[in-house]
Amino acid sequence: MRRVRHAVPPVLIAALAFVALAAPARADVVKVPKDFDTIQEAIDNAPDDSEIRVSSGTYAPFVIDSRTDLTVRAKGKVVITAGPGDGAGEAIRVLSSTGITLSKLRVDSPQSGGVFVSVSPGTVIEKMRISNLPGFGVRIVSSANVRVEKTRIENAMAGGIDVVSSANAQILRNRIAGSEGAGIAFSTTGGAIVEKNRVEDVEGDGITLMSANDCAISKNKVLRADTAYHVMGDDNELEKNLALDSGDSGFFVQSGDANTLTKNKVVRAGLFGFHSVGSNTDVIRNLVVKSVNDSYHLEGPNHVVDDNKAVRPGSDGYVVLAEGTGSVLTGNTVTKAGSAGFWFQASGVTVTGNRSKSAAENGFDVTGDNNTFTNNRAKGSGGLDLFDTGDDNTYNDNVFKTSNL
Repeated sequence: MRRVRHAVPPVLIAALAFVALAAPARADVVKVPKDFDTIQEAIDNAPDDSEIRVSSGTYAPFVIDSRTDLTVRAKGKVVITAGPGDGAGEAIRVLSSTGITLSKLRVDSPQSGGVFVSVSPGTVIEKMRISNLPGFGVRIVSSANVRVEKTRIENAMAGGIDVVSSANAQILRNRIAGSEGAGIAFSTTGGAIVEKNRVEDVEGDGITLMSANDCAISKNKVLRADTAYHVMGDDNELEKNLALDSGDSGFFVQSGDANTLTKNKVVRAGLFGFHSVGSNTDVIRNLVVKSVNDSYHLEGPNHVVDDNKAVRPGSDGYVVLAEGTGSVLTGNTVTKAGSAGFWFQASGVTVTGNRSKSAAENGFDVTGDNNTFTNNRAKGSGGLDLFDTGDDNTYNDNVFKTSNL
């Protein structure tokens, strides 16, 4: 009798082959404490491209050294803490590695720092809780493209997140509170993205850029820091950030060139709302409410100051010091300044379409020379709407009901 053979349709063969090729290779999974008693043992024995899953418990510090594509992920409440014999380093150290991920771990370690990353590009620190440390919460050194996201850091005394010589870091949606140092600090770096973080109750600066260039700082909230945002670098953009109850200034551009501050809000700054000593700073569409001193205090040259608002400053609304030559102020307003609405000590400033309302002293106080004023207005000034003691200033189409000219 002849046997009937059933051929497999070619279309099905092709589909099965495609699925086999398309299915990703499954990374090895190593479990602690099921497979190994400690996280360090699991790291030492797991191959690269593995995931170490750690069940609930308290574990000793660990080091990831010279590894590639390794993930350590908590499943449950996993706490890393250093005991008296573990030294005073960090609870977690990532050294000379690539593509490391630390996820959902907790560090509570009064003997140490939190997480230290060195020469380890592409490290990801996510959804962690780090607290009660004498050192930094997270410190990143010489490691490009590191991401720290959705991590909470409390009472890290040296500082929250410290990024040194590490380009293109992403610091996203973290919460930092209770540090004696800065909340988030960058030094000798560039290209960072710092977005939607909350920093509060720190004794140092909230977010600080030292020799840091081309960084994007947006939609962050800093509450009760010394200076909320402190900039020493070039071509940085700060947009839609909040500074609340700063001990010093809301925004301080201490040095650098071509920084841009747009649509930020400062409430109750202990000194100035915005203070710029750098050059070519663009200050555009910001709001300052109830600063103790001046709302906008400008020292460097060639600033562009457009469409900003100042409400109830304790002193002057806008001050352009002698160093502010070449600056341009357009469309700014100040309401109920504690002293002058606008004070121009600089020379060669162009002032167009600005408004002062109900200043306690002069609406526009001009002591500099060779400035040009066009279509400005002051009313309700406690002193004069315009008080000019400079030389060779030019006035066109302004509305000043009271003036010494």
